[in-house]
Amino acid sequence: MNYFFGFDVYFYGRISWMFNLNHLMLIFVVVGILCAMYFGLHAKSKRGVFVTKITLAVLMFVLETGRISWNLAHHFHSNEYATFANFDWWWRISFSMCAIMKWFSIATLLLSAFLRKDNRAVTVMKNIMFGCALVGAALAFVYPDMISTSRSLLHFISVQTIISHFLLIFVPLYFIKIGELKVEIKNMWMVLLGYVYIGSVAMSAAQIAGRPFSFMLNQPLLESIGLNIGFPWHIMITFGVVFSISTAIYGGFEIARLIKKRKEKEKRAGKVKEWLKGLLKPPVILKVLTFAIALALFFTIPLTFENFPVLSWVGLVCLAPILFSACGVLISDFLQQKEAKKKHREIQIQERLSRI
Repeated sequence: MNYFFGFDVYFYGRISWMFNLNHLMLIFVVVGILCAMYFGLHAKSKRGVFVTKITLAVLMFVLETGRISWNLAHHFHSNEYATFANFDWWWRISFSMCAIMKWFSIATLLLSAFLRKDNRAVTVMKNIMFGCALVGAALAFVYPDMISTSRSLLHFISVQTIISHFLLIFVPLYFIKIGELKVEIKNMWMVLLGYVYIGSVAMSAAQIAGRPFSFMLNQPLLESIGLNIGFPWHIMITFGVVFSISTAIYGGFEIARLIKKRKEKEKRAGKVKEWLKGLLKPPVILKVLTFAIALALFFTIPLTFENFPVLSWVGLVCLAPILFSACGVLISDFLQQKEAKKKHREIQIQERLSRI
């Protein structure tokens, strides 16, 4: 047990997981287990799906609380003057992209287990998981700096890190498997909302704690290749890269769907024209303006602070972009539903007139 949970269990040297045979084997094992679980879980009944969701949520909760508890125990073990007050709660709870998405995934699994699968809020959350959590976790395995280089791969911290990141990839794929998530390019605004959410929470935590959560204060990957780009430009580059990857994945699903339905050319052409026409409708324009203003707030608010990072609860002001985005989306959806009801009433009136 000491080998698995031990605080002082280290290698004499360091082991690298970056772009070598170890890295290749790690990806091979992760992909293999991912495929096995994806094709191996056959629970299709309502009860089976419910149990699977609850099990995944509990597992992710245990892994995250276990990581925090282990770090707290390590704090008291390694420091005779340790107290709860001098424990680095901000850093150990963590507000990195993946850490934020782990708690978000737990909430999504629980809500989807108890609410209808066509619930609007849950649908948004599932798309955020696919476009943000899956992409972020996949990139973490491509560049696995989250794995300890001084502890065994069979140590609790290493196992927890790998399994929790693995689940961030598996859960959204599971939603696709059971038919509760349809990846469509028209839902990219939900992914953008997810990135605004992650950025707002991470920026607030970074400003309060002075820690570079989710690269909010600096970008070490760019600095390692000699690009010391100042705030907020490094965030724009990071956001541009991950959002482009998410867009490419959504685009890939859309192209695959179009190829599969190539026999319905005329019907598809009508849908494309209708979709393009819909881009000029007030609800869509409102969403575009909402996200444009939210991103502007995200990048400009920290620049107004006298100190950077501000190192006080004033950093909570950085939550403004996600609050503004949520309000804009709710208003846009209300207008969209109102327009849909109006259209439905017009169709009913036409049907009644045609019967006369």
